[in-house]
Amino acid sequence: MHIAETLQKLGFNIQLLGSEKYVLNKLQSLKAEGITRIKEAFIQNKAPRFMKYFFPHQPYGKQKLYNKKLMESSLERLAHLIKVCGLLLQTKVYLFWEKSEGITVNCEADYEDSKSPQQNRKDVGSL
Repeated sequence: MHIAETLQKLGFNIQLLGSEKYVLNKLQSLKAEGITRIKEAFIQNKAPRFMKYFFPHQPYGKQKLYNKKLMESSLERLAHLIKVCGLLLQTKVYLFWEKSEGITVNCEADYEDSKSPQQNRKDVGSL
């Protein structure tokens, strides 16, 4: 992601992008030129998730207004946007497993007509 490269060049630690406090402190220590470079990187790499931050009631935001809103954004809003970028950069792990046959699960009754524990037992294979 081009945004991550820009942030690294400006001295940001990519692993700490999830901390809004860290990001805000780094932004406050940057000169106006550095902040402009970050904003330009977000403009060049439009993602629906970034646009949604500025337009929360619309599914994907408005591309034409995104540039203007981003350039006018405060350091706090920019820090939150960088945090979102950090979350998107994280490695995702998905676990998949096959359904095993013959495992029994004890199901609690949710209604007043209680059954005996044997009646609440179901075979996972038949669920």
